[in-house]
Amino acid sequence: NTAPKALTAQEKLLNDELKKLRFSRHVSAFDIDLNALEDHPWRNKNVDLLDYFNYGFNERTWMQYCEKQLRLRAKLGFGPHTANTPAPSTTTTTAINAV
Repeated sequence: NTAPKALTAQEKLLNDELKKLRFSRHVSAFDIDLNALEDHPWRNKNVDLLDYFNYGFNERTWMQYCEKQLRLRAKLGFGPHTANTPAPSTTTTTAINAV
């Protein structure tokens, strides 16, 4: 069965927080909310996770990695831009490109 698992209260809060960090227009792999997908075929028995996740990730570790990347992207000014979070300055962009 690939029905979504019930989220704990803490997972729901984290999920809501991460939604604010995701892009809605220019989407990367980090912007896809696995919990929001209708189907989760990697949860089926006898499925090779390598068909769905690379580099040794599984659903849990991928979501942890996405959270880290979304938070880093937001901290560096590369998350979704709203009136409260302006687009990154060229100084920020230059600093990131230099890394």
